[in-house]
Amino acid sequence: MIWAKQPSRASKPGFTLLEMLAAMAVSILALTMMVLAVNHGGNSAGRIQGNIEKTSEGRAAVLMLTEDLATSVWPEGFRLVEGNDKFADGPRLGFYTLKPDFVQAEEERVGDVCEVTYYLDVVPEGFANSPRVVPKLMRGFSGSATVFAERRGSADPEPTEVVSETTDEVVAYGVVSFDLQPKYRNDSGAVQQWTAGLEVPPDFFEVELIVANRSLTRRFQTADEWGTYHARWLGQWETNKEVNVLTGRIPFGPK
Repeated sequence: MIWAKQPSRASKPGFTLLEMLAAMAVSILALTMMVLAVNHGGNSAGRIQGNIEKTSEGRAAVLMLTEDLATSVWPEGFRLVEGNDKFADGPRLGFYTLKPDFVQAEEERVGDVCEVTYYLDVVPEGFANSPRVVPKLMRGFSGSATVFAERRGSADPEPTEVVSETTDEVVAYGVVSFDLQPKYRNDSGAVQQWTAGLEVPPDFFEVELIVANRSLTRRFQTADEWGTYHARWLGQWETNKEVNVLTGRIPFGPK
């Protein structure tokens, strides 16, 4: 009699239950790591995009200030209040500037001499049911009718005060510091600090704009919290990775 050899169970192809469970566990772990990596990449991309937007907004503010100063009128109507180191109590720059008709409201348009004022303010975020406040660089604008009316009422005209907040506009959000240093060149060509009372106008302004990243603008709820943060980093903004530091020289008046 010939006996046929029966294959054993161990020689059958396939996976054991333990091997399949182990493979599933490894697959789930790998998939989880991939999802986390994708989410982290998306969050990082969002943060980078937000920071780019903030930097672009700050540069747009510098460009607007540059355009206004390029058409400024000297010596009438110039005013620089230097402020102090306290948060939201920095410099206020006001000056007369020549503007075409189309940038003025019809009821304010009697000429081309207008007034522009730049200053830092802390105001509510503006969204419904949001208690947060956000520091902003503001631009006040008075049309030629207001300027001429004030000039007629004073033999020694002074620039108007900051116009009402209802007519001011936000130039840039998240600006935690705004510094202006007027400079002029003396007869020998050396650069010196300009001060009120000089018979010559400033030649240019050294401007420093500190713009918070998007994540920083969402951290604080009150002006006091922003003030504490400002005092902590005052004078060492260059080492702060949560802000963008924009500096430059802006000419004053037509060149």
